Amino acid sequence: MKFHFPIVFVLISILGGCIIPESNHVEPEYHLLVSLSSDDNETLYLPDVSFYVREVSIPPYLDDSRFARRQNTSSLAYEENHRWGEPLGEGISRVVGLNLSSILGSLSYSSYPSRARNAATYEISLSVLQFERVERLKVRVVAVVEIFHRNSLQSQFKVDELIPIDGSRVGNETRALSEALDEISKIISREIFELPLSQCMLIKISEVEYSNTSFDQLVQELSSHFMSNTNSDQQIDNVIRLASGFDHSTTSNISIEEQDVTLLDLIKQVQRKTGTTLKFSRTEIIFVPLP
Repeated sequence: MKFHFPIVFVLISILGGCIIPESNHVEPEYHLLVSLSSDDNETLYLPDVSFYVREVSIPPYLDDSRFARRQNTSSLAYEENHRWGEPLGEGISRVVGLNLSSILGSLSYSSYPSRARNAATYEISLSVLQFERVERLKVRVVAVVEIFHRNSLQSQFKVDELIPIDGSRVGNETRALSEALDEISKIISREIFELPLSQCMLIKISEVEYSNTSFDQLVQELSSHFMSNTNSDQQIDNVIRLASGFDHSTTSNISIEEQDVTLLDLIKQVQRKTGTTLKFSRTEIIFVPLP
């Protein structure tokens, strides 16, 4: 038998070259933000409120599945092996929605990317400016929050939370970011609770009887009910009032007889009877004549 050594050598070389070396690839770990709010504290309960958390705005540097780490004011690093298990903006929206639902005691809510519920009382917008670890054992979350009622801005404020990381694992970092969202959700809930519209939803009136009462007198009575029963820290005279320059002389006197109604129900009934519209703000509820 003859051996063709050149051919055998070539075959061995080819087969040897096909040997695949052991891979150094490391499968990344995926993480989720979680809701940490509990419903044990009923201080801010608004069970009849409904809300929608809009799409969260995040800066381009955070629009990445990798964890961002701020090294200094102008330098960033990304973690290749630790990534978000969902788009970061959607995760923030989801957790804030869960937190608000728990704190306010309301199940009438939805969060982006789900659609808004019809006629939600409030819509919450968050513009995130910073959301990452900033020091070896701290995370920082900065955002601008806006609260709307029927597309009318009710409140706008900035939040800035610096939370310590309790441990060296990435899971501890994720929890710290979740804690920051919990603190921000408490601030949002307090702001929603303080709004005059929310307070009017809470104030219950056992019996109401007005007979042939003038519009301006009735509005004063409504404002008096508010000031006597509000749980808000705001102390403003004439929270419920007529718009400046409103000529109500042509408005007919009003008669109302009701039992077990909220102040908001009563305000809306007066609005319907007078053919006016309502303007809600952070400090007032104003009856405005139709154009």
